[in-house]
Amino acid sequence: MTAKRATKRRKTAKPKAPPSRLALARRARAADVDKRQCQAFELRLCGHTLREIKERCGFETETQALAALAKEAKRQEAVTALHIDEDRRLDLARAELLLTGVMAAAVKGHMDAQRRALDLLRYRADVLGLCAPVKAQIKAEVTGPGGGPLQLQVIVVPGVASIEQWRAAAGAHLARVAALPGDGE
Repeated sequence: MTAKRATKRRKTAKPKAPPSRLALARRARAADVDKRQCQAFELRLCGHTLREIKERCGFETETQALAALAKEAKRQEAVTALHIDEDRRLDLARAELLLTGVMAAAVKGHMDAQRRALDLLRYRADVLGLCAPVKAQIKAEVTGPGGGPLQLQVIVVPGVASIEQWRAAAGAHLARVAALPGDGE
Protein backbone atom coordinates (compact mmCIF):
# COMPACT_ATOMS: atom_id res chain seq x y z
CA MET A 1 0.00 0.00 0.00
CA THR A 2 1.33 3.37 -0.85
CA ALA A 3 0.63 6.42 1.20
CA LYS A 4 -0.26 9.47 -0.74
CA ARG A 5 1.12 12.74 0.38
CA ALA A 6 -1.14 15.66 0.37
CA THR A 7 0.50 18.51 -1.37
CA LYS A 8 -0.61 22.03 -0.79
CA ARG A 9 -0.36 24.55 -3.47
CA ARG A 10 1.12 27.79 -2.39
CA LYS A 11 -0.78 30.77 -3.50
CA THR A 12 1.38 33.32 -5.11
CA ALA A 13 0.54 36.93 -4.50
CA LYS A 14 -0.73 38.65 -7.54
CA PRO A 15 1.12 41.80 -8.39
CA LYS A 16 -0.91 44.84 -7.49
CA ALA A 17 -2.22 46.91 -10.29
CA PRO A 18 -1.27 50.56 -10.23
CA PRO A 19 -3.91 52.79 -8.66
CA SER A 20 -6.56 54.06 -10.99
CA ARG A 21 -6.93 57.70 -11.92
CA LEU A 22 -10.00 57.89 -9.70
CA ALA A 23 -8.07 56.53 -6.70
CA LEU A 24 -5.24 58.98 -7.33
CA ALA A 25 -7.73 61.85 -7.57
CA ARG A 26 -9.35 60.79 -4.26
CA ARG A 27 -5.97 60.67 -2.54
CA ALA A 28 -5.04 64.11 -3.87
CA ARG A 29 -8.41 65.53 -2.77
CA ALA A 30 -8.02 63.99 0.71
CA ALA A 31 -4.52 65.44 1.00
CA ASP A 32 -5.86 68.84 -0.05
CA VAL A 33 -8.66 68.63 2.54
CA ASP A 34 -6.15 67.69 5.25
CA LYS A 35 -3.93 70.59 4.24
CA ARG A 36 -6.84 73.04 4.31
CA GLN A 37 -8.00 71.76 7.71
CA CYS A 38 -4.52 72.16 9.15
CA GLN A 39 -4.16 75.64 7.64
CA ALA A 40 -7.59 76.65 9.00
CA PHE A 41 -6.64 75.41 12.46
CA GLU A 42 -3.38 77.38 12.43
CA LEU A 43 -5.21 80.52 11.31
CA ARG A 44 -7.76 80.10 14.10
CA LEU A 45 -4.96 79.70 16.63
CA CYS A 46 -3.56 83.00 15.37
CA GLY A 47 -6.91 84.67 16.07
CA HIS A 48 -8.45 84.89 12.59
CA THR A 49 -12.22 84.98 12.21
CA LEU A 50 -14.26 82.32 10.43
CA ARG A 51 -14.81 84.72 7.53
CA GLU A 52 -11.04 85.23 7.12
CA ILE A 53 -10.42 81.49 7.38
CA LYS A 54 -13.13 80.82 4.77
CA GLU A 55 -11.54 83.29 2.36
CA ARG A 56 -7.92 82.23 2.90
CA CYS A 57 -8.53 78.46 2.79
CA GLY A 58 -11.06 78.50 -0.03
CA PHE A 59 -14.11 77.20 1.83
CA GLU A 60 -17.49 78.05 0.32
CA THR A 61 -19.15 78.89 3.62
CA GLU A 62 -18.15 79.72 7.18
CA THR A 63 -19.95 76.55 8.27
CA GLN A 64 -17.54 74.48 6.17
CA ALA A 65 -14.64 76.34 7.77
CA LEU A 66 -16.07 75.61 11.22
CA ALA A 67 -16.52 71.92 10.37
CA ALA A 68 -12.91 71.75 9.15
CA LEU A 69 -11.75 73.37 12.40
CA ALA A 70 -13.71 70.84 14.44
CA LYS A 71 -12.23 67.89 12.53
CA GLU A 72 -8.69 69.20 12.88
CA ALA A 73 -9.19 69.96 16.57
CA LYS A 74 -10.39 66.38 17.10
CA ARG A 75 -7.36 65.03 15.23
CA GLN A 76 -5.02 67.26 17.24
CA GLU A 77 -6.67 66.05 20.46
CA ALA A 78 -6.09 62.41 19.48
CA VAL A 79 -2.44 63.10 18.66
CA THR A 80 -2.01 64.91 21.99
CA ALA A 81 -3.59 62.00 23.86
CA LEU A 82 -1.11 59.61 22.21
CA HIS A 83 1.80 61.82 23.23
CA ILE A 84 0.50 62.05 26.79
CA ASP A 85 0.27 58.25 27.01
CA GLU A 86 3.82 57.91 25.65
CA ASP A 87 5.12 60.50 28.13
CA ARG A 88 3.33 58.75 30.98
CA ARG A 89 4.87 55.38 30.06
CA LEU A 90 8.32 56.93 29.75
CA ASP A 91 8.01 58.70 33.12
CA LEU A 92 6.86 55.48 34.78
CA ALA A 93 9.79 53.58 33.30
CA ARG A 94 12.19 56.23 34.60
CA ALA A 95 10.60 56.14 38.05
CA GLU A 96 10.85 52.33 38.13
CA LEU A 97 14.52 52.52 37.13
CA LEU A 98 15.23 55.05 39.88
CA LEU A 99 13.25 53.00 42.38
CA THR A 100 15.30 49.87 41.68
CA GLY A 101 18.47 51.86 42.35
CA VAL A 102 17.19 53.28 45.64
CA MET A 103 15.34 50.23 46.97
CA ALA A 104 18.38 48.21 48.08
CA ALA A 105 19.58 51.01 50.35
CA ALA A 106 16.03 51.70 51.57
CA VAL A 107 15.57 48.08 52.66
CA LYS A 108 18.85 48.25 54.55
CA GLY A 109 17.45 51.11 56.61
CA HIS A 110 19.00 54.22 55.08
CA MET A 111 16.55 56.99 55.92
CA ASP A 112 17.37 59.18 52.92
CA ALA A 113 16.91 56.24 50.55
CA GLN A 114 13.61 55.38 52.25
CA ARG A 115 12.36 58.94 51.74
CA ARG A 116 13.37 58.82 48.09
CA ALA A 117 11.68 55.44 47.63
CA LEU A 118 8.46 56.72 49.20
CA ASP A 119 8.58 59.82 46.99
CA LEU A 120 9.00 57.63 43.90
CA LEU A 121 6.16 55.32 44.99
CA ARG A 122 3.94 58.36 45.61
CA TYR A 123 4.84 59.75 42.19
CA ARG A 124 4.08 56.40 40.56
CA ALA A 125 0.70 56.20 42.30
CA ASP A 126 -0.15 59.75 41.20
CA VAL A 127 0.74 59.04 37.56
CA LEU A 128 -1.28 55.82 37.55
CA GLY A 129 -4.20 57.45 39.35
CA LEU A 130 -4.05 55.03 42.28
CA CYS A 131 -4.65 57.75 44.88
CA ALA A 132 -8.39 58.24 45.13
CA PRO A 133 -9.51 61.67 46.31
CA VAL A 134 -10.69 61.91 49.89
CA LYS A 135 -14.36 62.75 49.91
CA ALA A 136 -15.79 64.99 52.56
CA GLN A 137 -19.36 66.13 52.66
CA ILE A 138 -19.97 69.55 54.08
CA LYS A 139 -23.59 70.47 54.55
CA ALA A 140 -24.80 73.98 55.11
CA GLU A 141 -28.25 75.43 54.66
CA VAL A 142 -28.81 78.76 53.04
CA THR A 143 -32.28 79.79 52.03
CA GLY A 144 -32.49 80.69 48.41
CA PRO A 145 -35.04 82.83 46.61
CA GLY A 146 -37.63 80.06 46.92
CA GLY A 147 -36.87 79.52 50.61
CA GLY A 148 -35.49 75.98 50.06
CA PRO A 149 -32.17 74.77 51.47
CA LEU A 150 -29.08 74.39 49.29
CA GLN A 151 -26.65 71.50 49.79
CA LEU A 152 -22.98 71.64 48.92
CA GLN A 153 -20.69 68.67 48.38
CA VAL A 154 -16.96 69.24 48.27
CA ILE A 155 -14.37 66.70 47.15
CA VAL A 156 -11.10 67.24 48.95
CA VAL A 157 -8.03 66.36 46.91
CA PRO A 158 -4.98 65.38 49.01
CA GLY A 159 -2.17 67.89 48.86
CA VAL A 160 -4.40 70.79 47.82
CA ALA A 161 -6.14 71.63 51.08
CA SER A 162 -7.16 69.90 54.28
CA ILE A 163 -10.78 69.27 55.22
CA GLU A 164 -10.55 72.04 57.82
CA GLN A 165 -9.34 74.51 55.19
CA TRP A 166 -12.23 73.52 52.91
CA ARG A 167 -14.71 73.95 55.77
CA ALA A 168 -13.33 77.40 56.55
CA ALA A 169 -13.47 78.41 52.87
CA ALA A 170 -17.04 77.10 52.56
CA GLY A 171 -18.07 78.98 55.72
CA ALA A 172 -16.55 82.21 54.42
CA HIS A 173 -18.32 81.74 51.10
CA LEU A 174 -21.65 81.10 52.81
CA ALA A 175 -21.18 84.25 54.89
CA ARG A 176 -20.58 86.26 51.70
CA VAL A 177 -23.68 84.72 50.09
CA ALA A 178 -25.79 85.51 53.17
CA ALA A 179 -24.61 89.14 53.05
CA LEU A 180 -25.82 89.60 49.46
CA PRO A 181 -28.87 91.79 49.04
CA GLY A 182 -32.13 89.89 48.62
CA ASP A 183 -34.55 89.88 45.69
CA GLY A 184 -36.03 93.24 46.68
CA GLU A 185 -37.71 91.91 49.81
